[in-house]
Amino acid sequence: MQLPLLDNYKVKLVSVLVAMLFWFVVVTENEYDDIITVAIRPVNIPEDRIVVNDLPATARVKFKGNGKTLLGLRYFGDAAVELDLSHTDDQALIPLTPDMVSVSRASQELQALAIIEPDQVEVKLARLKQKRVKIIPQIEIEADAGFALIGGIRLLPDSLTIKGPVPHVRSITEIKTEKRHFERVRTAFRGHVPLVPFADSLRIQLPLHEVTFEADVQKLLEYEIQEVPVHVINVPANLEITALPSVATVTVVGGEKQLLELDLKPEDIFLYIDYDYSREHKNEDHKIFFKPIDGIEIRKIYPSTYILEIRRK
Repeated sequence: MQLPLLDNYKVKLVSVLVAMLFWFVVVTENEYDDIITVAIRPVNIPEDRIVVNDLPATARVKFKGNGKTLLGLRYFGDAAVELDLSHTDDQALIPLTPDMVSVSRASQELQALAIIEPDQVEVKLARLKQKRVKIIPQIEIEADAGFALIGGIRLLPDSLTIKGPVPHVRSITEIKTEKRHFERVRTAFRGHVPLVPFADSLRIQLPLHEVTFEADVQKLLEYEIQEVPVHVINVPANLEITALPSVATVTVVGGEKQLLELDLKPEDIFLYIDYDYSREHKNEDHKIFFKPIDGIEIRKIYPSTYILEIRRK
């Protein structure tokens, strides 16, 4: 048996919904007072100053207006109590008044009647300083056997301009990345790494909170370069000194791509004997030195010791 209440239930349901919608429209057109929580926002901060104390995040404001606009502000609107700091000294206690309330264009019809709480805000300013600071990578890369990291970790950017209170900025000499560790790497790669944040109490502002890093991992290549000239330096003006033998064979090790690009020739490697060093250490078999080449290992020099032929001019 069907209940009479359920007869034409769809029509009845639609009628109820229409009635509720009509009631809602009528009610929200009436005027009400409502207390709404809005943000507290400092504005017009002098360019050479920075806020150094914690400000309250929100304030409770009493508004007057029609119900629809009040609902829109409560759930979707943008409103704030704006603290104008353009004429504030290093420290001030600012009373909050309704004329400080700023609302979006959609809520212009509303009237701010009173600030319920807080009734005042303490603001402390300090002189602002900026400085360029180097970024230090805390990234460890272990290349697989037969491979090597060429040229170290490259950061993009490798430094940042920080801003903050003068005494804190002066004491900062570097920014570090967070720690990362990679094992058995066999190819070049890149990624992103966050920067270690400063304590909130320091009020340090960073333009970026992460940087890009690049690691050039290459297969190791080893080969010999023959007939590399051996020079003698720090020779007295009245002497002519020649190393015997006058050339050497040098074994170099480096990344495959790097060595192919460099295409090292004998004249690209600077081998030398320091005559002052030899006299100071009274060496008869004179030790040979070399000028380092970025990213290249001089693994072996043959022969490793030399005789000097000395003639007076």
